[in-house]
Formats: sequence, structure tokens, C-alpha cells
Amino acid sequence: QQQWEWLGDMAAKHKLTSSSKALRCCINCVALGDAKEPGSSLGQSWNGKGEGATKSVELSKEQAAWMEAKRNDAIGVVQACMEMDEYTVFGVIRCKKSIAECEGAQDAVRNIAEKHCKGDGEV
Repeated sequence: QQQWEWLGDMAAKHKLTSSSKALRCCINCVALGDAKEPGSSLGQSWNGKGEGATKSVELSKEQAAWMEAKRNDAIGVVQACMEMDEYTVFGVIRCKKSIAECEGAQDAVRNIAEKHCKGDGEV
């Protein structure tokens, strides 16, 4: 439960579209080596009772394949990210495509402009 609430809080704070997007940021952070890979969190669950509670999330094929290949679970990945500076997790643009095509980069540029734009597009 605590991990899912944290994802929701981070999504709101960093202007992400959903908790799923926040989870994808965590997965990318860990998968690309910016966070240590988590140990097993078997026996934990989203509801904190060790029961098989599930959450519906959207992952890319690559993220799902990485999670399966590494035998990582979402709770462990989120816990690893919770122990880091949140700007390392959510403030770094991690894209496989060019910046012009990367939705995350475009969102980041818009967020920066909203916060710091002086007018006429100057940042």
C-alpha cells in the first residue's frame, strides 16, 4: 500500500499522467542502472498484508520483458526508488528515441516552460 500511495504522490508532484507512469519511471531508473536492483520482496504486496493484491498498470513490452528476465517485482522496484532522491528517479529524462519523438522529454520541456518561462518561449 505504501508503495502504491508513493507512486500516486510522485505522479501528482511531478505532473505525471498516472501512477502507472510513475512506475514506468521507476522501472527505467533501475533498468538503466541509475538505481540498485532490488532484492526480492516476495511475501509483500500492494496492500501490505502479504496477500495477492494486484494493481493494473501499463508497461511497455521492453519493461515487462526486463521485469520478467530479472525476476523483479514492482514492489521491489518501487521500494528501491523510494530509497533514492526522487529527482534522480523522476527528474531525469530517460528515452530510447530522439528528444523530438520522446513523449517524456516533451512533457519535461512543457513542465520546465510552465515553471520558468519568462515569455516568448524564453526559459
